[in-house]
Amino acid sequence: MRKYLAFLIIFVFAAISAALASDVRITPDQIPANAKSFIKGNFPGTTIVKAKKDYDDGEIEVRLSNGVKIDFRASGEWKEIDGNGNDLSGKYIPAKILSNIRANHPGVMIDEVHRHYGGHYEIELVNDVKLYYNQDGTPAY
Repeated sequence: MRKYLAFLIIFVFAAISAALASDVRITPDQIPANAKSFIKGNFPGTTIVKAKKDYDDGEIEVRLSNGVKIDFRASGEWKEIDGNGNDLSGKYIPAKILSNIRANHPGVMIDEVHRHYGGHYEIELVNDVKLYYNQDGTPAY
């Protein structure tokens, strides 16, 4: 009986811990205004099909109707964009970086964009080439 009770207590504790550590689904109304504005301005004609908020750090993951996934910091600033087959050459990437990519990798689509603190960019192309740029848009070799 004691083993059964101990098992039950451990199971309940694990279930509660897992529930608290998981992401929480949110509605589009709960997404910060600047994040919604970013989506509207850069991905017109799409709708938000899924959004979830990380319980620990407040970051938000949004999936759009065209398959694009965008991660936002708790502040609503975009952090990472995964194109999932869509070319990510929008105005959210500095012109100097886009120019460099087009000159050195003509015709290759941008699949992922990561914007790190400090303004550094990590770009992944559909051919799995990763490119790194400083905050001023120059390549970081």
